[in-house]
Amino acid sequence: MSFEYKNRKSISSLEFYKKIIISFIRNISYYSLSFFYQYRFYVKNIISSFLKDFFYFKELFKNVLKYSFCYIFIFSISADDEVISPSFFESELGYLVASEDTSVLPSFKKIFVLQNQILEIYDEGKEDIILIAPLKKEDILCRLLKEKKFISMTEKINDERTLLFRGPIELETVQVEIKKSEELPIKEIIDDDYIVLKKHGENIIRIRLSKKDNRFYFSKESKFAKFAKEQKKKGLVFYNSKSLKESDVIDFIEKKKEEEIKLAQKKKNIINGALLGYVIFSDGKILSGKMTGQDNSGIIFESGENAEFIKFEQLADMSLPDIIAAGKIFTVKQVLEKINNIGLDTAGMIKKNCDYALEELEEFPVSASENYKKEKTKLAKIAISHIAEIRDLLIKNNLSMYNYKIFPDKFLEWQINNGNILLGDSWIKAEQKCIRCDGSGIIKCVICSSKGRITEKCPYCDNGKVKCSICGGEGWKTCTVCNGNGGFLRRCSRCGGSGYISRFLNRPWLDDIKVIDGKVIIRYRRYPFCYYETIQFCPDCNGSGKIKIICSTCGGSGRLSCPLTEKCKFCNGQGFLIKICPECNGSGIVKCPDCSGKGFIGEEQKPPISN
Repeated sequence: MSFEYKNRKSISSLEFYKKIIISFIRNISYYSLSFFYQYRFYVKNIISSFLKDFFYFKELFKNVLKYSFCYIFIFSISADDEVISPSFFESELGYLVASEDTSVLPSFKKIFVLQNQILEIYDEGKEDIILIAPLKKEDILCRLLKEKKFISMTEKINDERTLLFRGPIELETVQVEIKKSEELPIKEIIDDDYIVLKKHGENIIRIRLSKKDNRFYFSKESKFAKFAKEQKKKGLVFYNSKSLKESDVIDFIEKKKEEEIKLAQKKKNIINGALLGYVIFSDGKILSGKMTGQDNSGIIFESGENAEFIKFEQLADMSLPDIIAAGKIFTVKQVLEKINNIGLDTAGMIKKNCDYALEELEEFPVSASENYKKEKTKLAKIAISHIAEIRDLLIKNNLSMYNYKIFPDKFLEWQINNGNILLGDSWIKAEQKCIRCDGSGIIKCVICSSKGRITEKCPYCDNGKVKCSICGGEGWKTCTVCNGNGGFLRRCSRCGGSGYISRFLNRPWLDDIKVIDGKVIIRYRRYPFCYYETIQFCPDCNGSGKIKIICSTCGGSGRLSCPLTEKCKFCNGQGFLIKICPECNGSGIVKCPDCSGKGFIGEEQKPPISN
């Protein structure tokens, strides 16, 4: 067996098949792996390329049976490498598979969208938006031209996934495109029709297909179910988009469970640490504050005036005792680093900071790491040394400290012996303390109920509504397509725009020209008869030569429907404005009227002797 090539040279069948394989390998190497999912398409191009090099097209068609094994070989390779994923919907009724690229036409051409109706966005292009109109048993796709959005005053809502129509509009329906071999799960069977599902992005729509539609064939099982059975026979399991050995899958699942347990414990430690006021990043950075929210990916943590979302992957994997220990050491260091020179003017503040530092270190977790324990001991010694230095300074100057305030020894002794109490910076008797404000000097504002804000009726609207800015409250606006004319003038097709039609009649002799009932009669002498041409006004355009075509946008009315009112932009449709309370200036508190903000009644207590 031999074959004839372009150069009219005969070769053996063995050499022939060898050249085919070499050509196939050489051509397929130039194609990128990124286009591998379109393998079949490119294989066809490859086949045609090397067949053009070796065969005459005439000989190709004559010997198609001889070369059929090449097609089988190539497509078998592509079929083995095809990635099959589980169906987005597992149907018990079966599946319909498209035998070719096709489209499904809707049962009607137009659909009317009501005012305030919300439709999901199926797809969006440069010039139009494809929407999903849900019916009782199926979904219809309809098109909204972007240039006509103003007609219905549409507004994107729900993260721009849906469209709100503030006015009614009539939309044209569009066909649903279905690719070859696309699998459509059957949702329901109604009489002689199937209700199938189609996924497009994040949207899933229902399509009605007839059982007699030969463009689709029925399959009880999905492609993935058939594929899984074949893999099972080979001892393989489809897992994580790959075909693996069952033992490898078991090991993979066990490792994944361990990782999940470890990750869950990490998240638990991070959340518990955040609830106690600390988060520690992987780079060692520490924040103190409070947690205000969380989800599966991270937490919301407020530190000072800033609030940020922190992912779990950004935070260190530490035990809860170490998180607490690191947080307390961080806090104590911040406090102690503020201490510089100890003097009489700063002794009270420094003593307060040192006491706070020691209190934090007393709550140090016992099971923390040794490094943290050593750091704790070091910081505690620093705080105790500062306290001892302050005590020596006060003794040297005959001073004493009370509530972190410094007083002469004799002054403090007199106040305590007389049973006086310290309120702020003032010494008073216990009965002098203001009852109304409990010694704070401030009370809640009654005007705003301590909220700092008051409400008043919005002067710019009526209960949150104002006249529509487009129509001025008329409920309609002039159609911009036809400029309010209700239609368009076009040349009359019957008379060609002349305004009249003509015909010849054979009549008795009349005068040369006559006008009868709007008809002009002109006499022509033609032997042996007389012919008269009757010129008559066109009945379609009434002699004007133009016909009015109704505007499809406004239906011939020249008007577009429009809401009478819209939301007030000043109060955001609430009908009232929120203002700062003039009494408390937004603080929610005011000075106590009983004690004039001092916190006590009368005068402060002073010893009869000089300080």
